[in-house]
Amino acid sequence: MSTMLGRVALVTGASSGIGRATALALERAGFLTVATARDARDLAPLAEQGCETAALDVTSEASRKAAVALVESRFGPIYALVHCAGIPQYGPVEEVELDAMRRVFEVNVFALVRLCQLVLPGMRRVGLGRIVTLGSLAAEVSRPGGGTYHASKQALAALSETLRSEVRTFGVHVVDVLPARVDTAFGAKAIESLPKIHGGSPYQELTRHVLSWLEDAYHVERERTSRPEEVAEVVVRAVAAQRPDPRYHVGRLGRMLALLRGVTPDALWDVTARRGIPSG
Repeated sequence: MSTMLGRVALVTGASSGIGRATALALERAGFLTVATARDARDLAPLAEQGCETAALDVTSEASRKAAVALVESRFGPIYALVHCAGIPQYGPVEEVELDAMRRVFEVNVFALVRLCQLVLPGMRRVGLGRIVTLGSLAAEVSRPGGGTYHASKQALAALSETLRSEVRTFGVHVVDVLPARVDTAFGAKAIESLPKIHGGSPYQELTRHVLSWLEDAYHVERERTSRPEEVAEVVVRAVAAQRPDPRYHVGRLGRMLALLRGVTPDALWDVTARRGIPSG
């Protein structure tokens, strides 16, 4: 077990997309990587490539406790918790059902909080650890129609900033990895999450605009999206670094927009965000 100290990584949401690419990249970098997903059968390709696998429904307390206990009993304290599990929800705030909003926060935010609570005792005991959150440019740049998803990512950013100061003295580093657009199934899921357009909605034109933007961003403008493997490389860098940066932007688009938002007055940014949205 002592040989595993500082080498055990637990990755959530590893059945596809960024999570899958991250689990593979960590395993290839020499970490004993435990890839998790709600249905462990979806992880068979990762097991074939050297990853350990385990079932983990991040919204289930019993599943969270069981997964962490299994990893710690087999391999010792978890060195890196990498939270890739996440779901989108788009649509005007007035029309998003509260149950849908709660689901987003359960998966994107509360799951990470509880997993941190479960893994931190082991990290503190050995005096080292990494907590890496897969945030989003949405934590820094908000758009009309994306309030629910963006709010969840901004909540993650606030939690990470707070936690970073709280656990640094124990040898634990907290890192945000912030991609912009990534070529995964996220775009299709985001489109599916939009409320149905109907004539009685005062937001029908806004919803059409958001639908068009999502289709362009994830299908038409594919050359401006990052690959999951690019995000995974940044995660490995954050996990392996002796002194990782607090946050890493992935992709030129993300870095440019984050910089632009930081220097743009709120009133001007609001005008820019509304541009192109029909007012009728």
